[in-house]
Amino acid sequence: MLSTQGQRKRSGWKLPNFFHPSMGTKMSYHENILSKSGKRVWENAINICILNSVGRGQEFIIEGNKEVENWAKELIQRQFT
Repeated sequence: MLSTQGQRKRSGWKLPNFFHPSMGTKMSYHENILSKSGKRVWENAINICILNSVGRGQEFIIEGNKEVENWAKELIQRQFT
């Protein structure tokens, strides 16, 4: 994952669009498009989405989308080829 370019905060992440909750993806602490205070957590764009992550920890559990699983497998496999 790459943090969004030109952003000073490390909480902004540019991800493939299949990470967006509208694609059936569930990510711990990021299940909703808007936070309880009404702040936008997810933004959808062409071929990408932007996640404005919460400040809790560095690891998140992701489930519900086979494309995310395949994306992660490809990243790992590229490290060994």
